[in-house]
Amino acid sequence: MIFDSLAIMEYANDLGGGALLPADAKLRARVRSLVAWQHSGLSNLCARLSFESSFYPDRRAMLKEEIPQSERVFRMWKDELTHHGGPYLVGGLSLADLAFVPTILRLTSHTAGLAAWPAAQAWTATLLARDTVQEWLRDAYALPPVRLDDYRP
Repeated sequence: MIFDSLAIMEYANDLGGGALLPADAKLRARVRSLVAWQHSGLSNLCARLSFESSFYPDRRAMLKEEIPQSERVFRMWKDELTHHGGPYLVGGLSLADLAFVPTILRLTSHTAGLAAWPAAQAWTATLLARDTVQEWLRDAYALPPVRLDDYRP
């Protein structure tokens, strides 16, 4: 049984012929670093904005202290996109892009938008428009939201 999200992503990549990890060793390491950061470091980011809250019909705006936390991530996305030329974080679609989809939903569903971060805004729109992501979102929105006690709209 494979139960860890990193292992699942690597396994899916292997099944797909390795297309979601760049051939270049340095870019591949960068993708793995980004995926690891998403996996281990971003759960504490805006801790009261759970992934589940992305699906609430009555979402609240970010609190004043959450804005700089989210801007740190938006800035990193912009920097990666600028450095590698887009349209994805390291140029081509990678595990890093897909790993960030839950964070994209969690943060962008609670903010007015990414107008101050046009590269990140275009990247998130591209990712969220992918057929597989749209299918996943349709399935997710069909489920009843999981309400967490400490979330207040």
